[in-house]
Amino acid sequence: MHLSSGKLHALKDLSKEGVTDIQWLDDDRLVVLAPQRPEADIDVEDDELDRRPRVLHGVGGLNEGPGWITDRLNTVEVVDIASSKRHKIDPPNGDGADLHYLQIAVSPDGSQILAAATRGEAANLYANSEIHLLTADGSGAKVIATGRSWDSPGWTASGLAYASTPRIEDS
Repeated sequence: MHLSSGKLHALKDLSKEGVTDIQWLDDDRLVVLAPQRPEADIDVEDDELDRRPRVLHGVGGLNEGPGWITDRLNTVEVVDIASSKRHKIDPPNGDGADLHYLQIAVSPDGSQILAAATRGEAANLYANSEIHLLTADGSGAKVIATGRSWDSPGWTASGLAYASTPRIEDS
């Protein structure tokens, strides 16, 4: 239910893979973090995937709030409530290789999305992350922070905010 309009919305089957975060952009659209199937499984039928054992590589499960999703990288998608159509927001420079979005925050006017992301094999460890500023309509994206463990993206009355956990060598 959207509090400003009071409208109730039932979203069924938003994604077979699930979603890890949902936030309102406006009265008609949501932004979600949606796990994507591994490239090798794109054309595999759902029933076949359900029968297969899950093989997790690395240190999966350490930061897995919603379950075992280490083999699925999150993308940022905008969902139209009325049609349930989804539009993936392209990352900065179109470089989505090994990119895993961890957290999102929508600007007060709904035009931008601040997102924390990691790259690489152990993406769920947050060790070296980036903060991306994405436009909700998909017209632009840029990296605004990198090279540290960035998280907790958010918006203040005068702009945007995000936090960094100091690295051992920074202490």
